[in-house]
Amino acid sequence: MSDHDTVLCTLKCFRPYDRQPRRRILLYSKGNYDAMRHETRAFTQNYFNGLQNKRDIESNWKLIKSFLDSTVKRNIPSKMSSGRKSLPWVSTHIQRLIRRRDRLHSLYKRTRKTNIYDKWVEMRSRIKKEIRASHTNFVNGILGDVKTDCKPFWKYINGKRKDKHCIPPLQTKDKIVFSDIDKAEAFNEQFSSVFTRNTPDEIPLQSPLCVRMDDIVSWSGEAAAGFENFKGCGAR
Repeated sequence: MSDHDTVLCTLKCFRPYDRQPRRRILLYSKGNYDAMRHETRAFTQNYFNGLQNKRDIESNWKLIKSFLDSTVKRNIPSKMSSGRKSLPWVSTHIQRLIRRRDRLHSLYKRTRKTNIYDKWVEMRSRIKKEIRASHTNFVNGILGDVKTDCKPFWKYINGKRKDKHCIPPLQTKDKIVFSDIDKAEAFNEQFSSVFTRNTPDEIPLQSPLCVRMDDIVSWSGEAAAGFENFKGCGAR
């Protein structure tokens, strides 16, 4: 291949979707705290049975921790969070429409009927309008309550970011930096490389803006008389 040829290539890069793992959410507002108090009193009597000073700190801590975990599991209900990102403006009504749209699409792929395809297109357009209107109402509701409660607004803004960190990892000359200190050093090195550090001896002296006029020499005789009678432009 000649060195004058240009290498052209097309890259298709897709950012992998980070699926949020499901986690257990405790519903403290529905907890049975009377049962927890009764179990705590019973555990206290069994714990202070005269052997608490003979056990080491690690054993005592394991007893307390196992009791707290068991009583919370028995008396406080919980639910599992969704493994996918939930959009607050997508209501239950819109979710039903989405499932209906998906069923129509599956039916069209099996039958290839024109009337089913028209229904699917109509349902798809309707869902887009419903989502757009619901999102507008959601954003307007957040902007209207910023002065009283700004947490939902900033939660929405942070959710629009593509990266979880303010500054993503940076590629330097020889490595990729992740920590805040390394990122600051990388920015400092990049910005300082743009400017030229000159010593006072290397700074050139600026030439004078006005040219010095030579001294006027007076003549004697006829030349001097002619010069005295000379009148410049505009002289009266």
